[in-house]
Formats: sequence, C-alpha cells, structure tokens
Amino acid sequence: MSAPVLAQKPGVKVLSIEPSPNSHPYLKQTRDHSPYADRWQTLSKAVSRTTGTVDFVLADESHAAFEGMRDTGRVSMKRKVQVETAPLDAIWESVGSPPVSLIKIDVEGAETEVLEGARKLLTTCRPTVVLEWNPLNLQAYGTPLRWILDFARTTGYFLCDMTTMAAIEHPEHLEHLSSQGRENFVLYPKNTQAS
Repeated sequence: MSAPVLAQKPGVKVLSIEPSPNSHPYLKQTRDHSPYADRWQTLSKAVSRTTGTVDFVLADESHAAFEGMRDTGRVSMKRKVQVETAPLDAIWESVGSPPVSLIKIDVEGAETEVLEGARKLLTTCRPTVVLEWNPLNLQAYGTPLRWILDFARTTGYFLCDMTTMAAIEHPEHLEHLSSQGRENFVLYPKNTQAS
C-alpha cells in the first residue's frame, strides 16, 4: 500500500510498522528494492497502548496476514513468539513528531490497542485513519463492535464506511454493514486543523 502513495506524492514519507517475523523481511526487501527507500522506513514492532513485549501468534507464511497478538481462530496458528511493543505516540515522538496525514491500521483485532496508544498523535495532527474493523477479530479481544463509534465521538472523528464514505452514527448501522461483510472503515477528523 505504501509504494503507490510514494509514487504519486514525491514529498511524502512513510513509516511501515510490521511485527511479524514472517512478513517484516518481505516488507523490508520491497522497501530496499524500491526507488523510494530514502522516504520509506520500516520498523519491526507491534503497535500497542504500552511499551514492552507481547506474545505474537504466527501462522504459516501463506497465512501471515492473519497473524497478531491474539489467535482469532480464522486460520491455524503454528507457534508464538515474543515481539516488542510500543504505542504509536512513542514511535511518532521517536521520529521527531512530524506532521501525519494518514494512518492505516490492520492488526487483526488489536485496533483498539493502536488507537488508544495514538491519542496524542490524533489530537495533534488530526490524520485520517483507515482501518479494518472485523467482528471475528474483535471477539478475540472482547471488543464490542460499537467501541469504534464511541472512540470516534470522544476524539472528534466521523466514522465512515470506506465503500461509500457515508458517515455511520448509530450502532445499528455499523452492525448492518458488518453483517454484509464490510470491514474497512475510515475515521475522518471533524476538525482538520491541528489543535
């Protein structure tokens, strides 16, 4: 997803964060062999609300997209490894707190961990957030589907269906979209001015 953005926007820099030892080497190889390596950084960590380590479940390489901090039951997991964790706020500050316009999150149910650990960045930069919000993944974390609506309200964001970009304001609307297999959403800031 980073390469097309870097190709279209010469002034943009990207930080791709990938904790999986199955996936990170491929991400790094793609970056290293791209013409954008000077504007594209990779980091091998799990984004969470705290700094530390966490068990990370691994599948075989063909199912690496389903790996994460919890076994969601969507594919067979083969083993666990320990990976380092850091909040997005801390990662952002460690690279000099640059302006951030877009965050993409696909962490197999741990989206709440990422968002809770990014409150300072979200408040300061007001980026658009593209995220997966899948009920099966969320169950592994005990996260109710409506959590994202409450988070959007308290942080000054609209939650939008990525397909139509229509705002979602009620849990019933979100439940209906999820029942139709929709799992890609956008958090769009109500106030795009940095505060």
